Amino acid sequence: MNIFQPYIEKSDKQDIRDRDERKSQRNHNTLILVIGLAFLGFLIVFLKDDKELLYKIIIAIISFVGGFGIGRTNLKKED
Repeated sequence: MNIFQPYIEKSDKQDIRDRDERKSQRNHNTLILVIGLAFLGFLIVFLKDDKELLYKIIIAIISFVGGFGIGRTNLKKED
């Protein structure tokens, strides 16, 4: 038996956990995207007559997403 065998097995288990975590994160991101698009579609359908309010809401959403993306990018750079 190899003296490194226990370390290799632990490493393999960690790799499996990492892959599962990445898959879970992708599923979470996909769900958020679908919910966001459904909400945007809902707004467009029900606010089609009040275009000025619709534009303001869309601009607010885009600003929030942009600010969130910049903050998330800066956080990743610090790590």
